[in-house]
This record gives sequence, structure tokens and C-alpha cells, in this order.
Amino acid sequence: MTEKLFFKNLKVQFKSQDHVERRGIIRITIETQTTTSPMHRKDLIVRITDDSNPLFLYNLCLSEEDFQHLKNQQGLLVDFGSFPQNLVGLLQGCKEQEDKEEPQFVLEFWLNDGISTQKETGMLKIIQINSFKNLQHLALRLALANDSDLKKYLASCLKVTREKLNKERNENESMHRTLEKELGYTKQQLEEQSIELEKLRSHSTGEVGRLIQLHRQELNVEKEKHLTTQEEMQHRYVKEKNEIQIRLQNTIDQKDSDLDALKSWKFNAEAIIREKETHLDALNRELDINLANFQKCKEDNKCMKKQYYQIDKAFQEKRMECSVLDEKLTNQEKHLKQLSSSLRTLQKQRDESEHLRASLEKKAQCMQLEIKDMSQEAQKADEVMKKFKNQLKSYMMKVKLLNEVIVRLEKNFRRPK
Repeated sequence: MTEKLFFKNLKVQFKSQDHVERRGIIRITIETQTTTSPMHRKDLIVRITDDSNPLFLYNLCLSEEDFQHLKNQQGLLVDFGSFPQNLVGLLQGCKEQEDKEEPQFVLEFWLNDGISTQKETGMLKIIQINSFKNLQHLALRLALANDSDLKKYLASCLKVTREKLNKERNENESMHRTLEKELGYTKQQLEEQSIELEKLRSHSTGEVGRLIQLHRQELNVEKEKHLTTQEEMQHRYVKEKNEIQIRLQNTIDQKDSDLDALKSWKFNAEAIIREKETHLDALNRELDINLANFQKCKEDNKCMKKQYYQIDKAFQEKRMECSVLDEKLTNQEKHLKQLSSSLRTLQKQRDESEHLRASLEKKAQCMQLEIKDMSQEAQKADEVMKKFKNQLKSYMMKVKLLNEVIVRLEKNFRRPK
């Protein structure tokens, strides 16, 4: 049992190993053939023919085993049951895209003329074209038909052609009989209509004469009406023309008076313009004088700015000197405070030393009295007194030296800075 899945003409690019390319149209037939004896088997048959060349025939009989080999070789993702429908879908896509300027799917048929082992085969490729890379979806190798297959194909073509010819011949014969019947019926109707036409022609001759006479009378009446209307329109035209001339004359008089008024206004305007131009010249001369004064003031301003910058610079220098002097005065005041503090400390020490000296003098007087009273112990205490006097002498020298230092500090403090 054979089931035909696809039978259409498609545009294809013929290519060969010799880099010869041409475009053409091929007919692709896809059929599924199922056999039940001696065993159940299903084959896919792909046939490529050319309607303009009956000797162009390539066949491919693809069994399940052959499909498994093709699937492993080209990385197909479908099984044998859904492969025919997918193949038909790809061919339909090529058919839809073939008339576009930039089709996405194209068919290529490679003729392996230069290879001796494959000189009787052809490769049908379905390619998707994009801007990055041409993607080949499927490549089927078809074998050139041998003599027996070619004879069978030619016989089937001859059979189909005879069937079409017989069908067209029967249709032409039936159409010829139908046209003959219609022609006889048309001739009969033409004779009947010719008789009726003669009757109408004889009747219409008298009717036409009557209508012509009637139309002449109506035409004369319309002429009279037209002449009357024309005279009325002529009188109306003359009347309206006179009225329009009167209105135009009144308008012209009004325009003349307006023109005189405009002339007087123009004369006054020209006088005002001359006066304004004179005033403008005076203003321009005053403007030139003011511009010269402005330029002079601008130069004086530049000189005064220079003097101001110099004075400001000197002022900044004086300000810096004042800052330095203020800083020195602050340091002098700090130093004076330190000296005052030192002087108060020395004065306090001097008071203490005076107090100590007075107490020592009192002790010395007491001791002299005791020496006098204790004459008996003088010999024993003589050595002690000598030592004490030596200590007192050294202490008095220290006090004297301290007083000299205090006097010098007071002199330094009282000396003007």
C-alpha cells in the first residue's frame, strides 16, 4: 500500500564539484510504502523529477535501518514514524520562502559529477540561512534511476499523460456538444428577435416622426422663452451696470479725498521724520562725546585700580608688620609678668632672710650675754663659738650676695624696654 504525502514543484539551486551553479525547478514526491508479505515493512520513498526533462529522475528508498544510520550520522532527534511529517514540514517552509528576496530556507541539489564512485548520485540539502551561519538541517543522498526505474517512471508518466489526454478529450467532446446545443438555441432566439426588431422598426418610424414634430414645437416654445429671458436679462444687466458705475464713482471720489488726506499726513510725517533725524544726529554727537568721556573715565579707573592695588598691598604689608609687633609685645608682656613673679619671689625671700638675720642677731646678743655670764665655760665653748662665727660669716656672705642679686634684678626691671 502506497500513501502519497508530498507532490509539489520547488525552486532549487543546482551545484556541482566544478563550482557550476544554476537555478531550476524540480518536483519532489514523498511516499510511504507498506508491505505485509513476507514480513511487515514500511519504507519512505523520495523521488526528484523535472517536468521539463523526463530523463531526470533520482530515487531514495529509506527503510528503518537506513534511517537509524542517517540519524546517527546527522544527529537527528526524531524517530522514523515522525520523520516523514517533519520532512514535509521543512519542504513546505522552503515552498513558502522561495519567492522572497532573502529566504530563510533554501534547497540545494549537489551533482557529484567529478567523483567516479558517486557519479550516479545526488545530494539534496535543506539549509536555513541566517546572518551568522548557514545551518544544514538535512542532507539526503539520492541515486540516479537505472534503466528499469526510468522505464517504469516514463511508463507511469505516459499513463498519467494518456489519462489526462483522454479526460481532456472527453471534456472537449462534451463541451463541443454543449456548445452546439447552445448555438442552435442562440440561432433560434436570434431569428425570433430579428422578427420582433422588424416589427419595432416599422412601429418606431411613425413614432419617431410624431416625436420629432412634438420636439420641434417644444423647441420653438423654449426659443421664445429664451428670447424673453434674454431681453429681461439685458435690461437687468444695463440697470445693474449703471448702478455699479454710480457706486464706483462714489467710491473713487471717497478714495480721492482719502488720498488727499494721506498726502497731507505724509507731508507732516516727513517733516516729523526730518526733525527726528536732526534730533538723532544731535543725540549721536552727544553719544560720541559721552563715549569719549567714558573711555577716559575707564582709563582713569584703570590707573586708580592700579594705585588701589598698590595701596592695598602696602596696607597688607603694614598689617603684617603690626601683627609681628603685636606678637612681640605679647611676648614682652609675658616676659614682664614672669619677671614680676620672680621679683615677688625674691622680695619674699629677702624678707625671710631679714627676719632670719634679725633673729640671728638676737640670738647672738643672747649668746654674748650668756658668754659673759658663763665665763667659766668660755674656754670650753671658745672653740664652739669660733665654729659658729665662721658659719655665721659664711651665711652673712650668702645673704649679702643674695641682696646684690635682688638689687640687680630690680634695676633690670626698672630699666625701660
